[in-house]
Amino acid sequence: MNRLGVAVALVALLAGCSDSTGPSGTNVTGPRFTITVRYVDQIPPSPAVLAAFDSAVARWQGVITDSVGSIAVQLAAGACDPSQPAVHETVKDLLILVHEQRITDTVSGEQTLGQSGPCLVRDPSNIPVLGVMSLNSTTLASLTQNGLLDDVVKHEMAHLLGFGTVWDLDNLVQDTTSKDPWFSGPDAQAAFHRALSSYTDKVVPVEASGGAGTSLSHWRESVMTNELMTGFLNPGSNPLSATTIESMADLGYTVNVSVADPWPSPGSAASRAVTGAQPAPPASVVEAPTPHTMLHGPRFAVTHSGQIRRLSPR
Repeated sequence: MNRLGVAVALVALLAGCSDSTGPSGTNVTGPRFTITVRYVDQIPPSPAVLAAFDSAVARWQGVITDSVGSIAVQLAAGACDPSQPAVHETVKDLLILVHEQRITDTVSGEQTLGQSGPCLVRDPSNIPVLGVMSLNSTTLASLTQNGLLDDVVKHEMAHLLGFGTVWDLDNLVQDTTSKDPWFSGPDAQAAFHRALSSYTDKVVPVEASGGAGTSLSHWRESVMTNELMTGFLNPGSNPLSATTIESMADLGYTVNVSVADPWPSPGSAASRAVTGAQPAPPASVVEAPTPHTMLHGPRFAVTHSGQIRRLSPR
């Protein structure tokens, strides 16, 4: 999020390298999907941050209903990120390692909220196994005060599940060098058409602007304004729509689309795109220095038997 968007990479966590997997999910047809979060720092995060993480884990475990299985992971310390400890264990579904540090801005007027992305994906499905997040400790208090932390956490967790970070591995974004890229997953396309049946351009529209960390990894803000997974965070409601949930099905997850938030909301740019009304003024989007969070694609792939290979840089 840009303009207080692609924000800090966040997940439900507990302090002191303990693990949190969130509450039990519902509507599960097989073993439930589990997001395990491990905070690797000695100092625990604030209660507000922990609460936001717990909420986000519960939300995504309600969206993704069935386990994708367990894989033995043998990964040396620092293979994904300097803060990453060695991982020698069997990982069920998704393990996220969270690190908090002061990140110094390198350009005047620009603020970095953090860095995140899946490091290890399954071979051949490309579904993430392990993700690493580095959070800027100086931004968390302001996100909490502005009431933005919960949506930021949910947004970043989606990236660690693969939204926007494994799309290229699955060849799911088309026309990437044009001003009109689009997501070609059939489940997300069908959900988008149900929501915006009058939209006649290619779907699902993907962001082409915003720079690294925003373009080609989010829904297009000019069409889907306040949807959670655009590259820009709006004040007020940022609904998790059926389109985003179904895009997870396109990645290979089993999902429960009945838990989607209503979207588009009255007066949103998505509604105006259908009705032909004038777009909202720029003031409708939270402004903040850019860039914010950098997204990283996977570095390794692991087979079911635990064989790890390095992926080509992207």
